[in-house]
Amino acid sequence: MKKRLLIIATLIALTASYTSVHAADRVDPTTRKYDILQNAGIFNGFEDGSARLDLSMTREQFAAVITRLWKLDETTARDYNDVDPNRWSSGAIGAVTKAGFMNGVDEGVFGPEQTVTIEQLATILVRALGYDDSDKIPPNVNKGTMSDWAIPYIDKAVASGYISFYGDYRKIATRAELVESSFVAYNKLKGDNVPNPNESLTVVSSRAVNDRRIEVTFSDNVTQQYDLNFLLIAGKPSEVDIMYKDKPFRITVTLSSSGNGNTGSQPGNAAKTLWIESAEPLTNNKVKLVLLEPVEAAELSSISIVSAGGSRLPVRDMLVGKDRSTVIAVTDEMTEGVKYTLTSGGRSFTYTGLGVDKTKPLIESVQVNPNATVTVKFNEPVDEATATDPAKYAIRDLSVQQAELSKDGKTVTLITLPQKENYRYYLTVSGISDLSGNVMTPRAGLFFNGIVDRVKPEFLTVANFSQTEISLFFSERLSPNGIGNLANYAIDNGLQVTSARLSEDGNWVHLTTTKQTRETAYNITVKQLQDINGNMMSEKSNMFIGITDNEPPKVQSAVVMPDQSIRLTFNEKVTRASAENLANYTVSNGVTVQKALLDRDSQSLTLFTSRTTAGTIYQLSVSGVADLAGNVLHTDNALTFAGNPDIEPPVLQSASFYASTVLLTFSEELDPVSAETLANYRFDKGLGQAINATYNDIAKTVTLTTNAPSPGTPYSLSISGVKDRAGNTIVPVNHSFTAKQSLSVLSATGISHNSVWLEFNRDIKPEELVLLRAELMNSDYDRFGSSKPLITSIITPVTDKRKVNVRFQLSGNPNPYLFRSGTSYQLKISGPQELVTSNNANIVSFTGVQTTNTNPYVTAIKAADNATVHMTFSQPVKNVRHGLFTIVDAKGNQLPVLGDNINDPSAIVSEAVLYLGATPAAGAVYTLSFAPGITDASGLTPFRTIDPDNRKAYKVMFGGIGEANKPPRMLTAGATDAHTFDIHFSEAVLNAERATYTITDTTDGTVTTITPGVNAKIVASKNMSSVTVFLKSSLPSPMKNGRIYKVGYNPASGTITDKQSLRLEAANGANEALMAGNENTHSAPAIEAAAASGTTVTVLLSRPLDAAVPLNNAMEIWIDGARTMPSAVFAEDRILTFTVPSLKSGKSGEIRIAEGNAALLTDYNGKAIAPVSFKFMTN
Repeated sequence: MKKRLLIIATLIALTASYTSVHAADRVDPTTRKYDILQNAGIFNGFEDGSARLDLSMTREQFAAVITRLWKLDETTARDYNDVDPNRWSSGAIGAVTKAGFMNGVDEGVFGPEQTVTIEQLATILVRALGYDDSDKIPPNVNKGTMSDWAIPYIDKAVASGYISFYGDYRKIATRAELVESSFVAYNKLKGDNVPNPNESLTVVSSRAVNDRRIEVTFSDNVTQQYDLNFLLIAGKPSEVDIMYKDKPFRITVTLSSSGNGNTGSQPGNAAKTLWIESAEPLTNNKVKLVLLEPVEAAELSSISIVSAGGSRLPVRDMLVGKDRSTVIAVTDEMTEGVKYTLTSGGRSFTYTGLGVDKTKPLIESVQVNPNATVTVKFNEPVDEATATDPAKYAIRDLSVQQAELSKDGKTVTLITLPQKENYRYYLTVSGISDLSGNVMTPRAGLFFNGIVDRVKPEFLTVANFSQTEISLFFSERLSPNGIGNLANYAIDNGLQVTSARLSEDGNWVHLTTTKQTRETAYNITVKQLQDINGNMMSEKSNMFIGITDNEPPKVQSAVVMPDQSIRLTFNEKVTRASAENLANYTVSNGVTVQKALLDRDSQSLTLFTSRTTAGTIYQLSVSGVADLAGNVLHTDNALTFAGNPDIEPPVLQSASFYASTVLLTFSEELDPVSAETLANYRFDKGLGQAINATYNDIAKTVTLTTNAPSPGTPYSLSISGVKDRAGNTIVPVNHSFTAKQSLSVLSATGISHNSVWLEFNRDIKPEELVLLRAELMNSDYDRFGSSKPLITSIITPVTDKRKVNVRFQLSGNPNPYLFRSGTSYQLKISGPQELVTSNNANIVSFTGVQTTNTNPYVTAIKAADNATVHMTFSQPVKNVRHGLFTIVDAKGNQLPVLGDNINDPSAIVSEAVLYLGATPAAGAVYTLSFAPGITDASGLTPFRTIDPDNRKAYKVMFGGIGEANKPPRMLTAGATDAHTFDIHFSEAVLNAERATYTITDTTDGTVTTITPGVNAKIVASKNMSSVTVFLKSSLPSPMKNGRIYKVGYNPASGTITDKQSLRLEAANGANEALMAGNENTHSAPAIEAAAASGTTVTVLLSRPLDAAVPLNNAMEIWIDGARTMPSAVFAEDRILTFTVPSLKSGKSGEIRIAEGNAALLTDYNGKAIAPVSFKFMTN
């Protein structure tokens, strides 16, 4: 007797190696309905023949569909101002309006390019199928979200089967949904005689894959797999009920006696192994896999995922990214907080399941950029397919040509047709979904002021990476036009350009050349390249030094990993073909190399071998590996290692202390129970036992929470009883540390309707400021239609470093009236690791005020001499650029403004100096006006543009003075160590970093000449009023303690001038300064601190770096034991800011110096960075 079982079967879409047809051959019911409607002339396809059912449809497109569906007579639309009589859709719009099927969205406005929502669709169908506003409508039969006016129409549409049930009927309708509803109407109008596309579907064959999975092939040539919620018994037939394309089927399957499929069935092809570098959960049912080896396709069975409790997590789909090096594994829903292990090719990765995300993505900001692109920033990563669809972005009076998604998935850059300068454009965004499939609520009313980009792109520098590769860096993003034209690049000394390509960000052009000659100086001239707005560059040349590589590669390091794979690092990049050739590796005693994978850096390699035997010694030899220049490694006995079980106890590698938090990093994975046993960690001097211990298996760290230590007090931590996975117990260890001074928030004061001042117990460090976050714990901001106010900026006042200004904005509203006068609010401060959070010490209260954020303005202005104008602002401002100021005399004649003393738009300042290109007449009156661009320190409140007294354009006046512009002079000099000293000038100067200087010992008259590029590097300050001289640390210092030195400038080496071209004063003593000798040697540059939150990892160095290699390759970022690749890095003095994929809080992080790169990361004195990593926690 057959066993009959009713199951809920879950569909699994098979990959190409397991199915009989390609995905393109699989036709779903909606597509079949579309084909029927298209054949009937109701729907039109796109030029490429596609249906694009995932896109939205505009009102005019749907009007055309309705007109064809009901066979209405077209008539010119004359009721709407926004429908030109010659517009292609005018006849259809007139027809549906005349028929009463569609009305305008406003008085005289049809909105032809607006998208159609589900509730609009329901209304049109109800009207068109014979129902109007006066008909009796059944009561509300569903509980979805809808507009009040749409309730009766949706009730009738759902009850009649015109539309399906939706949770939110205000969502934008896709073409697929319009097809479904149109098909219902088509059937209705045809008398329900249209055949169901699924009616003829049958089951062709079925089989049991294993005891929990079956495979079914249908008559449309699609093969699907289904997971069962019971076990099949070998040899016993079982009936299974399944659903396919909304049609039920009952099939009988029998598991073969071998327990693997039906008797006589052919097994599926073996799944190709995925060689995975890292695995990270993106959502509750998606895991991002970063691959070591690109793939064209990934099979479901190429990975397995098991929960900590041993339950298998079914994999439903494998989505290969555009770069072929990432795969998104789509699974069943995970359990939040549960650890899962993903395995492929013998390598395992552990991650923690995420909760279900039901929150829709929100737009945080919209801004126009100097190159006339528009950036739309979301509060979370969004789906690439929807985010890069230009149809999702509608700009009134402007067309969106292209939409690009950033690496972190949170920022979309829109490229538009040319904009009108200062014209206000309004942007509507709809249909964007996050990674969990939540579709945003459409946002209208977003706006920006148009920019006309007239700035030419500039060829800034050239980087030489190999003997046949150079890269050109430009000041802005370039257009692809002309990049591939090799005539635009000319190199002297016989070097030829053989190919050119544009980088993904558009700022780099990568050239391949013929073979360079070592130490030969080449000049490359570039012309005819343009930016994305068509501005053509001026022809420009830059120099680089040729490289010749005649040395074969060497194995720099070889390490046996815990999973028994072997990691090789070469001293230079090698070719993938030679590095992954298994014949180039031999292991003694019968062990074979089964797989070789070269990392994307082309220097690191992973070898996977057959099993080794405990106690046996093995020798690994490497040969035949070639570098990029073709030099071949002959033989390198790279590594001698032993096949050895784990008998070593775990070792404490590092300990970091932050106020009441201690982060311990161990040498290997630990036994979780012993790692979180509080008795295993004891502090002296009254701190006692740890309060809490949290183990992170991926990062191999334990985070301890302690009682509050006393700042500056030395403590000792004793660790014992901690075991590794093999049961080896740590050798008891004591670790000493000195408690750091904690950071405590003292008070919060409301200063405007959306701004708060915070005061702390001490000055806030730069790395703390980067991490500082503030969250409103209670507010009535829901009246603004947003779920939560978003922090806009945290700024440091110019004077008091103990305070910060926190300003909040709502999504789409940068200046909301958020706080009410007299109402009490709570603010939660987080971020810095030194911040005291125990007993809610980081939560402060303040009373709201309704003072508005005032526009900055000028409080004082005067001519300092006949070449400079000095102004003071009412509050700290930023985005100060000399091009935003215009000065005219009483007759309207303009005085040129040559520059300013800021030289950094991001700088926050309270005053500024403008340098003039003409002399203001003594006693004459001049007017200073302002172009838009300057803002308050938050970047949200614009500079005053309207005078509140007369409601005219804001201007300020000043009088010219007869005092002549004084030439600049050298003021002071001072040495910070034996190889570094500063020179300060009386004002901002030009060319000081290119000049030659002398140091004269006033005791013995010894003179040392300092020449930039020869024995020193000279760096100008941002305001250009000083330079720092970095002498090469490899050379003897010219200074001794106790002696006085005279620093002089050699005028013959170049001309130092002010910004009005007035030369450095030549009078006696004007171009020299005295300084005291200093013999102190400075330490090697090192990582002092690191912090991470959101999509940013910030690294604080002890000294600025003069890197010879890209920093995003030379410094490795590891989060939870997996390397994270930054998409960009920005260096400013001692601070490095890396842009990375979105980080989750509470993760263990580490900054490492990549192997072999320490010597290439030097300070300006040439001293190499200390190859020491730094641990941190994400916020």
